[in-house]
Amino acid sequence: MIPLPEDFYIRAQAMLQGDSRILHEARKLRSWQNPNWTQHWHKQANANLELAEKSVLNDDRVSLYKRASALYALACYPYLQELKTDASYRGLKDSYKKRCLAEGYPVKYRSLIFLQYDIPYTFRKGNPRNHKGQCILFIRGLDSYKEVSYWDESHLLSMGYDIAAIDFPGMGENPVPMSLQSNLVFESLCQKILDDQDYSGRSIILWGLGFGGYWATKLLNTDYVLAAINQGGPIHYSFKPRLKRLLFHFQEIRFLRAMIEHGLQKTTSVKRFISGLSLLNNQDWTKGTAKLLYVNGGQDKTVSDREARVLEQLLDHDRLETFFIKDAGHLAVDVIDSQVLPAVLRWLLDINNNSIAA
Repeated sequence: MIPLPEDFYIRAQAMLQGDSRILHEARKLRSWQNPNWTQHWHKQANANLELAEKSVLNDDRVSLYKRASALYALACYPYLQELKTDASYRGLKDSYKKRCLAEGYPVKYRSLIFLQYDIPYTFRKGNPRNHKGQCILFIRGLDSYKEVSYWDESHLLSMGYDIAAIDFPGMGENPVPMSLQSNLVFESLCQKILDDQDYSGRSIILWGLGFGGYWATKLLNTDYVLAAINQGGPIHYSFKPRLKRLLFHFQEIRFLRAMIEHGLQKTTSVKRFISGLSLLNNQDWTKGTAKLLYVNGGQDKTVSDREARVLEQLLDHDRLETFFIKDAGHLAVDVIDSQVLPAVLRWLLDINNNSIAA
């Protein structure tokens, strides 16, 4: 069985509001390939969903829906065995819809037609009273889903931002095989959002987590992208790991290889795909005026801390801001509420103030 990546545990805790029991249970199960994995989490998720349905207080209902969603997400993690996890994924979507409705910002499932593919994506309308005219497009990482969140989206929605999200190519409900041109999927979604007659937005802010941060950075020079956030995404060094690092992080490498193989859907080899990913190969993304915020933890064992240096060499200092939390792990998700979100909100406020002044 392929072990769980180390950063899985801190992300699971973030999803489940710091519940340390989850770590014990996950370590005991050891891997999503354990025959008991899906059943264990699905049963807990069902119990929380039932409690939410019976709850009288709306705040309690929201909290229980969040917990149910997180547990369903664990049950179908990382969604490589669809036949076993389809019921859990349906539970994830159902609890997510109910949570969004209880928060006062319902989610709509819409469809992007890309080539011959039909790709579902989610859209939530922000507070109309102080609408920013901007949509934050979340690009999740390899082992996540558009319905998964590590923080409270309702705060961003209340500030007037719209929110959209789509599954990673080749993962979840996105049937498009992952490729070096996966940025075209996200470009098409940005254009669809802005062309929608029901949408009054003027620009897109990309927020990529993990590998999603890579694509958010690659799209920086797209006309309608006002700014982008790369949260723990690789740039260059992470695609060329040294042998010592490969051996030391063998557990993570095995997991990532399995995820990439699934996403590529046998269209090419993992080695050939990775060899073409470095953002130094084509630097068109460095042009334009859009700003980039790079966020990560100093203890990240998946993405090299040298990636920020690449960005500092290629982007003007007035377009780039880096925020590293020394003692945090991958994505700095273990301090997402206490440090990352406040920093992102400040940065977004500066972006808006500067765009209004211009």
